Amino acid sequence: MPGLKVRKWWKPIESLFAKMVLYYSLITLFPFALFGGIMFSLFSRTMKSDMLTHAQKISNQTNMSLDNYFNEIVTSLEMVATHPFVLSSLSDYDTNSSYTNYTNAQQIIQMLQNIKSLKPDISEIFIFRPDFFIKPTITKSVNVNSPFLKNVWKEAEQAPPHMKPIFYSTHVPDYYNSAFTNHKVVSMSYPIRDIMHYGTENLAICFIDFNFEKITQIIEHSKLGQSDRIILLTDSGSVIYSTDTGFQAGSDITEGLDVGPIFQSGGGYYSTEFQEEKLLVTYSTSQVTGWKLVYLSKTAEIQKNVNQTYVITSYLLLGVIVFSILLSVVISRKNAKPMMELMNHMREVGRGNFSIRIPEDDKHLEFKILSSGFNLMTNKINVLFDEVYAGKIKQREAEFKALESNIHPHFLNNTLQVIHSLAVLERSRDIEQVVTALGNLLEYSLYEKEKRVLIFKELNYIEDYLKIQNIRYDHAIQVDIEVEEQVKLCYISKLLLQPIVENAVFHGLDKVADEKILRIRGFAADGQIHFTVEDNGIGMTERELQAVVARLDNNEAASERSIGLSNVQQRIKIEYGPQYGMNFHSVYRKGTKVELVIPILK
Repeated sequence: MPGLKVRKWWKPIESLFAKMVLYYSLITLFPFALFGGIMFSLFSRTMKSDMLTHAQKISNQTNMSLDNYFNEIVTSLEMVATHPFVLSSLSDYDTNSSYTNYTNAQQIIQMLQNIKSLKPDISEIFIFRPDFFIKPTITKSVNVNSPFLKNVWKEAEQAPPHMKPIFYSTHVPDYYNSAFTNHKVVSMSYPIRDIMHYGTENLAICFIDFNFEKITQIIEHSKLGQSDRIILLTDSGSVIYSTDTGFQAGSDITEGLDVGPIFQSGGGYYSTEFQEEKLLVTYSTSQVTGWKLVYLSKTAEIQKNVNQTYVITSYLLLGVIVFSILLSVVISRKNAKPMMELMNHMREVGRGNFSIRIPEDDKHLEFKILSSGFNLMTNKINVLFDEVYAGKIKQREAEFKALESNIHPHFLNNTLQVIHSLAVLERSRDIEQVVTALGNLLEYSLYEKEKRVLIFKELNYIEDYLKIQNIRYDHAIQVDIEVEEQVKLCYISKLLLQPIVENAVFHGLDKVADEKILRIRGFAADGQIHFTVEDNGIGMTERELQAVVARLDNNEAASERSIGLSNVQQRIKIEYGPQYGMNFHSVYRKGTKVELVIPILK
């Protein structure tokens, strides 16, 4: 019999009850799961972003401090290298007497001693050239023929005309004739040239050895994380200074750590692995020395926090899942059958079936009230639909026809005035043409039953209308109509353009004594059709233009000028929607441009 129990246990899962449990569970779980995923993702990204921001901030601040420090030294050397006394002493060194050279050297030594006293981290400073040197102290004499200084002099001779310091990475100073040359130093050279006379030859070179005291202070005063490290590199990958004892000064960092991206750009960051640890590498380049400052951050601590957050989030979601399923079972068991019936009937109403009725439930008072209210609602909806919705459609159709018919007498009155003027002037030939054109217009406007017509038909109507007006003005109006072929095959509400053209003729060109020009353009753009009617007539002042626009926006027609335009604007709003209509641009005594925008209808 266990099999029967299993079948009986699983039977509800195949029923409507099981579906309600599933639906309720999904509806409840989805927001929590989405919220948990978003929060976990935001937390992870925030932690990684904070780590990167901190690393970049420390790297940039440290690099800036080092640049400021080296800039101060370069500035001090520039003062020596450009000092007139130094330049004259070195320029005349070969022709001066020994006493004069000795006296000059003492004054130069005093300058160098002043610089060294202000910068205690300068271990040695001297001026040299291949045949002599000037040095403040005599504890260490300088071997100007050492390989290192020969190479320094050679690089200085090949340097560009402008003076620029050259920095040298960690090395052992082999140019001192002393036993105290085992410690490593960082050096800098600065060429001395007679720039006052545009000299390009090196008179001498000012040379400095640094100890690491100041560099150590600057780097160690940075707010490093507990496991963060800073490494100072040359552009060839040689270590100048490192807070990590694993990277010794003078060693080649490229032998262990992946530093390829560092030498491909001036600054940035990337992730890598070193000694089975994941690192975030942030780097920047000194604007003074060209050295690279590398900031190494271990991502293991961040990943640990992210994993803890992931575990907590997972447990919370699991708890929500269990609670949601239990809650769904309880609710579904109580409300499954009557709720599903009500939902199915409401779905039918949503599809437009307002004749449906729900049998009233005698077992549950709440659903009996809902059923009765539902049936009452559908009855009222039917009544309201007939009275309001259908009535609204008839009202809109009546409004449209009234607006359309309002155009006809206005246009016909203007045309009859033209015929009357021609009859007075006994221009029978012109009267014949006007009457023929008028017949075409009346046939189009009265007997064309379609509310919408192809645009090329509307343009033919406009051409007949302008033919009548041109006869009245003795062919003084130059008409230029240019409409895209694809636009001509679209549909437009009948008699929509004519009032705009009529307004341009009677209120624009009529007051122009000289050449009268009327341009009509039509093109499609952004899913819409744009028509522009532009004339070179009298135009409107800014105040008149604002008044016309205000009346159209308020559906007013207080002036003769805006009667036809008001009708056009209302027709557009009724037929196409409030987002379509006309825009006006006018300059007094230069003309008016009306832009009409409607949707593309084919």
